[in-house]
Amino acid sequence: MNYPKYIIYNNTEIPINWDFRAGIEFEKLIYDSSISEEERLIKILENYFKLLPKIDEPHLLINEILKFYRCGKELPRINEEDDVIRKKQAYDFVEDWGYIHAAFLQQYRVDLNTVKNLHWWQFKGMFESLDENTQFKKILGFRLIKIDSKMSKEQKKYYNEMKEIYKLPDKRTQEEIDEEFANAFF
Repeated sequence: MNYPKYIIYNNTEIPINWDFRAGIEFEKLIYDSSISEEERLIKILENYFKLLPKIDEPHLLINEILKFYRCGKELPRINEEDDVIRKKQAYDFVEDWGYIHAAFLQQYRVDLNTVKNLHWWQFKGMFESLDENTQFKKILGFRLIKIDSKMSKEQKKYYNEMKEIYKLPDKRTQEEIDEEFANAFF
């Protein structure tokens, strides 16, 4: 398959940095609460483009970047239960890099630290297709499992321990934590 190497903005093809590392950097920037929105946008543009035309309608450019990041897919429609799961970040490229790297070596024999010319869309397809035999997918399962009353006491204890061992650090600002706490009561 020929993966896209440009986006279309104002009827112009603009070359985009299609390397998987640019997609990872984009995701890191999206979740970085330590920078302003303006700084985030500048870093995203620097990450993806060497040269940019005059930007008359930034929202259209951002939509094209998001479309590229989502591998050409529209945003999925989600129900409330999915939304709760989605709010829990299941992985973090920085925190989980060792597990992700090992999973790619194990399943695909691809060393992500040295591979050249791996397109973001190809990487995402491989990433989403990692099988349950990799430690990374097992960790995702622990993070996302819903502990319920149907589980035995031992299962609940085990999964709670695994959730604690493999939990991601909370990267929200104190303001975001306070806001979420306040919203829980309304």
